[in-house]
Amino acid sequence: MSKSLPKQYQVAELSQSPEISALTAKLVTLQENEPFKALTLISATIADGKSAVATSLAINYARKGLRVLLVNANPFDSTNYFDKTSPTTLSAILASDDFGQMHDVVVTVNPYLDLISGDQDSLAFASVEAKLRLQQFIKIASTEYNLVLFDGPAFAGNEAGLYLSDAVGFVLIVLRRDHSKLKATDAMVTDLQSTNVEIIGSVILDR
Repeated sequence: MSKSLPKQYQVAELSQSPEISALTAKLVTLQENEPFKALTLISATIADGKSAVATSLAINYARKGLRVLLVNANPFDSTNYFDKTSPTTLSAILASDDFGQMHDVVVTVNPYLDLISGDQDSLAFASVEAKLRLQQFIKIASTEYNLVLFDGPAFAGNEAGLYLSDAVGFVLIVLRRDHSKLKATDAMVTDLQSTNVEIIGSVILDR
């Protein structure tokens, strides 16, 4: 699955675009044919528009009446479009033996969209134990949400994106025309192919 998105990649415009609406519909259909409840959005380099796409997809899932959990899983950027703060972070959840109930760790944006925000530890996903805890978290979250969307880090210069992608299992690659670096993108795809990650497609933001 490959999709080209409009150049206005700010969330306010992008979330209203027909291209994001069509991408959302494709993901919903894909979930029906190949059931998965969690998806990581990744990019090769910073400022590719990944967070805007992740947030816009979450908004559009919610508009369809589908419950979605948007998780900030980027150790290098703690901001979020909604300017909301959740009671805890993904790093803290992965460091805990028992994170409690879902309503204890999320902040509600609207009746269909919840958020986990905050600073992340760049090493939070690196251990086998963290991978198992993340997969257990996804299993629990999947009973309440149609989709858990992880807004992951750019691959450039760190391994956090690879660890996160490997734990979640499904990724959507975000590229930005005339900005994403071909060499970095090739290296990212090679790294992903060395794991059991399934790349379900890519989206390209026009510059």
